[in-house]
Order: sequence, then structure tokens, then C-alpha cells
Amino acid sequence: MAATDIVSFKVRDQFNSSRSVPIAIASGATLANIGLWANTIATAMNAVMDGFIEGITVTVTVAMTGTPKAAADGSNRVGTGARLTYDVASSDYSDSVFIPSWKDAGFNGEVVVKEGAYDTFIDLLATVTNTLTATDKDALAFLEYLRGVYTQRK
Repeated sequence: MAATDIVSFKVRDQFNSSRSVPIAIASGATLANIGLWANTIATAMNAVMDGFIEGITVTVTVAMTGTPKAAADGSNRVGTGARLTYDVASSDYSDSVFIPSWKDAGFNGEVVVKEGAYDTFIDLLATVTNTLTATDKDALAFLEYLRGVYTQRK
């Protein structure tokens, strides 16, 4: 299977409803070239629809380094996992990220265990690494881990 990147156009109509239009492209282009292509497509798309393009997002395929797993270790499904909550910069609110298929050993009852590999991962999300850090949807940086709980999602 060839690697692809996804360019998604968020279209909004007069009733304030929105839909995404994801379009796959061959992986390997620079972000600058993807941006040029996406803006060309957006201009042409705007000409043929009543709605408007509210935004464009890009999902880029990144080659994994190291030794990624070849298969799942246990029986946990992607619908169950850990919801990790962080304090965010310049806000009275917190933000959470759901990690699917969190190992059973990573819970003490319904609470996420913060030791060993779990502690390393949890702290990494609130640490600047290679000039990047995790943020909320408003680009406010994760500052401090607050809590983690067992969560089921549909």
C-alpha cells in the first residue's frame, strides 16, 4: 500500500452546517507544495459550490523510526483507553487527549498509573521536544498533567 497524505477542505453552508472533503494525495510533497496545491483546488472548488471553504487541514504521513510494533500486544480495543487531562497555558480550562487501547497495567482501577513508560509518555506531551509541544485546539500549550482516567468511546 502506497503512503498518502490527506488534504481536507471544511465546507460550511448557509445553515451553518459543515462537511469535510478529504482528498488523498501521494505522500512525499513538501508542505509548501501541498499548500499551493490545496489553495488551487480550493479556488476551483469555491467556484462550483454554494457553500464556502472555512479551512484546510493536512494530515501528513510520517515514517516511523526505531522499532514500531508489528501487532497489538493485548486484547484492548481502540474504543477503550485513557483520557489524559492537562492544564493549558493562558487559560482557565484544561484539555484532554484520548489514547486508545491503553494497557490494562496502566490503570489502578479507573485511574491512570503514572510510573515507568506511562509516566514518560504522559510527561512528554507537556514537554517541548524538537521545538514542538502538544497544544489544545487554540494552540495553547499543555503545561502540566492533571489526571488520567479509563474511558470508553464509541
